[in-house]
Amino acid sequence: MATQFKRQTMYYKIKELFEKKYKVTQISRETGKDPKTVRKYLHMSEETFQQMLLRIQHRQKKLKPYELFIKERLEGCPDCSAAQIDDWLKETYPDIFKVASKTVFNFVSYVRKRYNIPKLKGSFRQYQQVEQLPYGQQAQVDFGQYIMGVNDGSRKRVFFMSMLLARSRQKYVRFTLSPITTRFVVESMDQGFAFFEGITEEVVFDQDCTLLKDENHGDVLLTEEFRVYVQQRRFKLHFCRKADPESKGKVENVVKYVKQNFLRGRLFTTIEVLNEQSLGWLVRTGNAKEHSSIRRIPCQEWLIEKAFLTPFTGFIPLTESENTYHVRKDNVISFKSNQYTVPLGTYRDPETLVQVKVKEGSLEIYNQNSRLIARHQIAYGKGRTIRNTQHLRDTSQKVQHLIEEVSSLFTNQSLATIFLEHIRKEKPRYVRDQLVVIRKETQNSEPSLVLKALDYCLKNRLYSATEFCDVLRSYKQVKATKEVDLTQVHILMPIGDASFMMQYEPQLSDINDYQTIIQ
Repeated sequence: MATQFKRQTMYYKIKELFEKKYKVTQISRETGKDPKTVRKYLHMSEETFQQMLLRIQHRQKKLKPYELFIKERLEGCPDCSAAQIDDWLKETYPDIFKVASKTVFNFVSYVRKRYNIPKLKGSFRQYQQVEQLPYGQQAQVDFGQYIMGVNDGSRKRVFFMSMLLARSRQKYVRFTLSPITTRFVVESMDQGFAFFEGITEEVVFDQDCTLLKDENHGDVLLTEEFRVYVQQRRFKLHFCRKADPESKGKVENVVKYVKQNFLRGRLFTTIEVLNEQSLGWLVRTGNAKEHSSIRRIPCQEWLIEKAFLTPFTGFIPLTESENTYHVRKDNVISFKSNQYTVPLGTYRDPETLVQVKVKEGSLEIYNQNSRLIARHQIAYGKGRTIRNTQHLRDTSQKVQHLIEEVSSLFTNQSLATIFLEHIRKEKPRYVRDQLVVIRKETQNSEPSLVLKALDYCLKNRLYSATEFCDVLRSYKQVKATKEVDLTQVHILMPIGDASFMMQYEPQLSDINDYQTIIQ
């Protein structure tokens, strides 16, 4: 009945607005109805509209034949969803006509209301306001990410760590372009303690894999670098339970505050500028405005709290992190749930190791001799394989050896070496591909033509395998056209100094061929 009343109210409102000279689009905006619905109602007389309401009122529901089945299912499982009912209908009645999911949802709601089968309400957690912690007792740390606009119209993803003194609400923020790593957390925490001019007794974290190897039933296992840092700074750790963000709700509000008050609408230039801008924002806004919960200004409260902090004695010198990774037999390493290729042949045995460094959005991979063997852009998401096509090539043979091998195919090896070195200089990334193409072409060609093509390329500064091969093939084609069958040629030498003449004997046709055609 309520739905019928709403339709009647809407019908008369549309008619009233139309009489006031409202246009269809204006009526649509005013009532929230689609323009097609507005036009339909305008073309209906009152009598036609009432007949439509009667038809709707006595209309048979599509799922009416299955009402008892749905009722029994709801009684057996009051907490089931309409989507489950939809699946059960298709499972029990495979030949059921096609029906929209919204229709199922509406009919399930109708059955619940008619037979008084309410959906069970899940248990919810009771909250109460937490008392203010003592000065100097706790700091909270959390992480976030945000996509910023750039002047050229592109977008840049930035990551950040926010740190908060739980009592005074004094904040600190630091940004990076790379996904959060243990080293970034350690460096940022040290800078945060320097900003606060002291260290709290306890620091609260989420269960983040950059800091925590395993929960181990309460005996947390820290990553090595973070464990050493905690021992040096001597503060207690508290890791929140899973799915329990309320334990550090203060700093989570800071993450939201940074996104909505500082980052939103700001254009990215460089990460250094962004960190400078964040410090300015903290001074003039983040820590300078009255906090909505404690009704005090954080920077003024911090002046009281810093007397209760353990004095900050200076930055801890951090050694280069030893991020060692195993190379898999298919020549990839796994980093942050993604796989990155290394050059073919890097894998030697199951104990093959490489060192990994993260530098401003790039992943650098070094072998055991500290030589850079691969560089990739760090990928977002999980389960991706980031490839470098260079790594698919066999690089076990040194370029210099390959140059010596290819130059030995030329009759003038010194000129060939000069030519190949030019290619190496101009196309260092593709030098192996270039050398392989030249080797293949010269092996199937006459040495004299190869030398001729080499001389032409050097004179015209054509330092490319493709151009060398084109020149060599053109010389082959010219030679082929000049070769004529001398057995079919008579050479007549006239008396005197006149040049010689060449005369070809024409081929003769057999007369029998023509007779066969005529017959």
